[in-house]
Amino acid sequence: MNFDFIDLLWQLFNFFVLTAIVILIIILLRRYSGKGN
Repeated sequence: MNFDFIDLLWQLFNFFVLTAIVILIIILLRRYSGKGN
Protein backbone atom coordinates (compact mmCIF):
# COMPACT_ATOMS: atom_id res chain seq x y z
CA MET A 1 0.00 0.00 0.00
CA ASN A 2 1.08 3.58 -0.59
CA PHE A 3 1.11 5.41 2.73
CA ASP A 4 1.12 8.78 0.99
CA PHE A 5 -2.22 7.90 -0.64
CA ILE A 6 -3.67 6.80 2.72
CA ASP A 7 -2.46 10.03 4.32
CA LEU A 8 -4.09 12.02 1.53
CA LEU A 9 -7.39 10.18 2.01
CA TRP A 10 -7.19 10.81 5.77
CA GLN A 11 -6.60 14.54 5.20
CA LEU A 12 -9.54 14.71 2.75
CA PHE A 13 -11.73 12.82 5.24
CA ASN A 14 -10.83 15.23 8.04
CA PHE A 15 -11.43 18.21 5.73
CA PHE A 16 -14.91 16.99 4.76
CA VAL A 17 -15.81 16.21 8.39
CA LEU A 18 -14.72 19.68 9.56
CA THR A 19 -16.59 21.30 6.66
CA ALA A 20 -19.76 19.33 7.47
CA ILE A 21 -19.54 20.37 11.15
CA VAL A 22 -19.10 24.04 10.21
CA ILE A 23 -22.06 23.88 7.79
CA LEU A 24 -24.26 22.26 10.46
CA ILE A 25 -23.30 24.98 12.97
CA ILE A 26 -24.09 27.72 10.44
CA ILE A 27 -27.48 26.13 9.65
CA LEU A 28 -28.32 25.89 13.37
CA LEU A 29 -27.24 29.51 13.99
CA ARG A 30 -29.33 30.72 11.04
CA ARG A 31 -32.32 28.70 12.28
CA TYR A 32 -32.12 30.18 15.80
CA SER A 33 -31.45 33.71 14.52
CA GLY A 34 -34.32 33.27 12.04
CA LYS A 35 -36.69 32.61 14.95
CA GLY A 36 -35.58 35.87 16.57
CA ASN A 37 -36.28 37.79 13.40
